[in-house]
Amino acid sequence: MTALELIRDKRDGHAHSEEAIGFLVRGAADGTIPDYQLAAWLMAVRLRGMSDAETSALTLAMAASGRQLDLSSIPGRKVDKHSTGGVGDKATLVVGPLVASLGIPVAKLSGRALGHSGGTLDKLESIEGFRVDLEVDEFIGQVRRIGIAIAGQTADMVPADKVFYALRDTTGTVDSVPLIASSVMSKKLAAGADAIVLDVKAGRGAFVATVEEGEALARALVAIGTAAKRETVAYVTDMEQPLGRAVGNALEVGLAVKSLGAGRDRKTDPIDLSVGLVLQKKVGDKVQAGETLAVVHARSADQAAAVLPRLRAAFAIASDARPRPLFLRRVSASGIETLAELQPRPS
Repeated sequence: MTALELIRDKRDGHAHSEEAIGFLVRGAADGTIPDYQLAAWLMAVRLRGMSDAETSALTLAMAASGRQLDLSSIPGRKVDKHSTGGVGDKATLVVGPLVASLGIPVAKLSGRALGHSGGTLDKLESIEGFRVDLEVDEFIGQVRRIGIAIAGQTADMVPADKVFYALRDTTGTVDSVPLIASSVMSKKLAAGADAIVLDVKAGRGAFVATVEEGEALARALVAIGTAAKRETVAYVTDMEQPLGRAVGNALEVGLAVKSLGAGRDRKTDPIDLSVGLVLQKKVGDKVQAGETLAVVHARSADQAAAVLPRLRAAFAIASDARPRPLFLRRVSASGIETLAELQPRPS
């Protein structure tokens, strides 16, 4: 068995065996399969897809590629939360502390920016001195002590996902349901929580564009979690506009505190934690001539000027517009519940 054979198989639309998927995951984790072959395989998956059995096998193999946490020493039912990513998504920064304040332990492994979406770890690192590189004992100890910990996966946790995650960000393969599902759930299973809540974004600011695609991703995530004997529920939420009014790592942290990314061309590029924008008007808000729609935060006037044409194009003014519902669907092991129907976009 070789990586080239598996690239060809998936390119031609064939399903992988568990053994083949295990081979790929081990090769990603230990570096025996080079980046260029892994990138080619990711693109083949993006174009050809994976069956439910393949996605489940990929998830379990990735979760088992490194250390898995044992949270049994923490009293209570441990919970975890994850978002599939969008624009201005700062929910973890508010929801996590609120849940912990109710006495429910929150043990969350988070990720960094992926594609156009900001990462929770990047947002937290905009706070000077904030550490997200907790060792396992520190992570568990913090949950025991204050009820919540948000950290990045350690070097020995889900190492295969770290490789795939960085490559997806730079190869145009972010928006693949099997790759999203396996990445999300491998980290969730390895993190050891008893119950998992998933926020599946759908819309032009998300990695899946329609509610139907969001439902498909939510079903895949819930099926994997349920099969692994974790209580799992997913909500499909609207991402046709930024969540909240602030977009940008430091700005979103500031807004989250009051309420209680920048993308990359290459995986080695640094992320500017200070840039972003603040929306003064959102869908459904009344607008008067001359009012400010958004405030851009940039490092230089040239950088601000470069983004203005795209920002202007993102706004449309109509005689009538309704605020958009945030929660659209609830997906659990028992089925899909419709929470809201979307209204047609104003012309």
